[in-house]
Amino acid sequence: WHITLPQEIVQRTLIHLADDSAGDLISINALEFVTVIINYCATLSIISGSDLFEDDPFPVILCKTDNTSALSWINHRCKGSLLGRALGRLLVGLLMDSPLGINATWINTHDNEVADGLSRFKSNSDNVSNDHPTFDYSLLQQKYEKTLSGCRLWLPSSRLISLIYTVLTTRQSPPLKELRNFKPSDLGKLTT
Repeated sequence: WHITLPQEIVQRTLIHLADDSAGDLISINALEFVTVIINYCATLSIISGSDLFEDDPFPVILCKTDNTSALSWINHRCKGSLLGRALGRLLVGLLMDSPLGINATWINTHDNEVADGLSRFKSNSDNVSNDHPTFDYSLLQQKYEKTLSGCRLWLPSSRLISLIYTVLTTRQSPPLKELRNFKPSDLGKLTT
């Protein structure tokens, strides 16, 4: 999966803000946590309704992250960040009644080459203000052929992305009722 963050979110990162004195900063820790949440959603939407784990009544996805805050927020909880706690409640709402659990482990940044390459992937567009940048994913598949050869592209739903963007910009958790209404098929889908 790949999403391009809207300028409203990019403008609230450390690239553009010196600190969180105004309470507007969206930290790299929160963005890394979002990637784990989206990976969980991708896995849940793919395995739901399939027979991939019929022999395992309690499947668990193991997410590897090189961000120690995201790791802690997955395996324990977030204590200090309002945004981290709001994202944590989002994840807990998605986990409720889910057939899929989640765990996380740390991966050394030097061993995380593919994920870092994906996160730094640049648009084909020369126009940085382009609202709809395009990406040549075949370049990634060539560069990381061994690792990505069996992968397919997963597209997060606009409903999921909207929900995550709202949490990022408001630091408020979505209502539990809204989260409980999400079905795995509402999260996204595999594309060709």
